Amino acid sequence: MVHMNVIIFHWKMFFYLGVIPDDDIGYEIISIFNKNTRPFRKYQRMMYWMPKFKYANPYYIPHILPTDSIELAKMALKRMAVDLENAISVFYVSLDLLHNFP
Repeated sequence: MVHMNVIIFHWKMFFYLGVIPDDDIGYEIISIFNKNTRPFRKYQRMMYWMPKFKYANPYYIPHILPTDSIELAKMALKRMAVDLENAISVFYVSLDLLHNFP
C-alpha cells in the first residue's frame, strides 16, 4: 500500500509539472501492480485528460524563456494584442534626457 501511495504522489508531481507519461510507463505499472489498482487508474485518467489540457491554451508559453527583459515584454505585448498585424517597436532613451526633463 505504501508503494502505491508513493506512485500516486509521483503522478501528482507529473501532473503539476506538466509531464505526460507514455505507454511504456503504463505497461510497467501493469507489470508491477495490476490493472485494478489506484496507480493504474490515476495513470489512465492522466492519459485521458493531460493531452487535452496540453493544447487548451492557444498562447502557450515556451519552455525556455528569454533572459532579456525587453524580449519578455515584447512576448507579453504580443499575447495582449488582438490584431496580428500590430508591430512592436522598442525605443531606447538615455538617462541624461530623463534627468534633464523639466
